[in-house]
Amino acid sequence: TPKLLRPSLNIERFNLSAERMCMPAVPSELFLSALKAITHLEINWIPKAQGSALYLRPTMIATESSLGVNPSSTYTFYIYAAPAQPYFTTPVKLITEQQLIRAVPGGTGEAKTGGNYAGSFKAGQLAKQKGFDQVIWLESPQFKKIQETGMMNLFFVIGNTVLTPTLNGAILKGTTRTYFIDILKDKNVKVEIRDIFIDEIIEAYYNGDLKEAFGSGTAAVVSHISEITHGDVCMTLPNIKEAEISNMLYKEINGIRAGIIKDKHNWLVPVY
Repeated sequence: TPKLLRPSLNIERFNLSAERMCMPAVPSELFLSALKAITHLEINWIPKAQGSALYLRPTMIATESSLGVNPSSTYTFYIYAAPAQPYFTTPVKLITEQQLIRAVPGGTGEAKTGGNYAGSFKAGQLAKQKGFDQVIWLESPQFKKIQETGMMNLFFVIGNTVLTPTLNGAILKGTTRTYFIDILKDKNVKVEIRDIFIDEIIEAYYNGDLKEAFGSGTAAVVSHISEITHGDVCMTLPNIKEAEISNMLYKEINGIRAGIIKDKHNWLVPVY
């Protein structure tokens, strides 16, 4: 029987984003029914390989027949579905962005909306031209406080503690981020959700305490970080084979999805 992974979290985030963009919320029961219906309809497209899945992307667009700078009076809600194979990524090299801004507190950075992606393209393009894979966004105007990388949430392992930036309206409320925090707490790993500054990451690196850095997202689940550059400082992180925390999280999520690891929190919701 096909199962959905924590659909309630995705429904909640979708509706919070809709509210921020002056769009109507989709009733939770209707939303869940739609997710189940399209999964049932496209059941033959669900890949068999472990780590793969049928990727569902709920979308809402304005459909009012007029031009104007105001919220629409009508909208269309639909769900896009596509088979997604296991997403194995090589470790990424990141550079901090100290000029361009993706989002600021009080803006739309927390909303899952197209403009946030569009606003990140230029910095990502410039980073690639310099030989990096993506940027680490820093909060304006000081460019010291860490936000996220590209469109993924960030985690750092310093000593025996896992750090991730607090959500302040400028950082996407990632569902995979939530999974990770819940799993870490279950395993009694110390987690700090707070403001994180690039200077403390550099200090931890030079002290030998920076063990891991990784991004979290729906496609890759975990994106290992091999290098972080900030100005003249280049931090080379340990080999990913030594990355105990991020490798554990990757195996845990995929294990729950595959039914290999017990779903003790009932995250999986049967389609029928």
